[in-house]
Amino acid sequence: MLNYGKKLLSIILPLMVLWSASAFAQDRAVSGKVTEASSGNGLPGVSVAVKGTTIGTATDAEGNYQVRVPDANATLVFRYLGYTTREAVVGNQSTINVSLQTDARQLDEVVVTALGIERSERSLGYATQQVQGDNLTFTKEQNVLARLPVK
Repeated sequence: MLNYGKKLLSIILPLMVLWSASAFAQDRAVSGKVTEASSGNGLPGVSVAVKGTTIGTATDAEGNYQVRVPDANATLVFRYLGYTTREAVVGNQSTINVSLQTDARQLDEVVVTALGIERSERSLGYATQQVQGDNLTFTKEQNVLARLPVK
């Protein structure tokens, strides 16, 4: 009977150690709100990513987000076009609210070439053509009869 107890203990003890190690290694949820610094309004579509991983999410219409982080040493990176990028170390926080400031640098015109390489218009050695937003929705009537006035 004593050998049976030792065998059972030798099986249960390693399982308990593995279970406790996995319980401490579980990721946890971090949530918060991303706002604009000047107005305090929530920013929709802000990219919230865990630095050095492929884990991430985007804020909802009110600027709220929720992401699961692997450990307390994780750093969240907040990116939004036209605003400065911010980083925040998670630590023992479960709520991280961030306010982003507008980026002082202006967005220059970008030319996308046929190969998908982006360059400024001045650096190209050939002519470029601009397409205005109104021209994207403008269509000419293909049927001549449809262009005639109806009486």
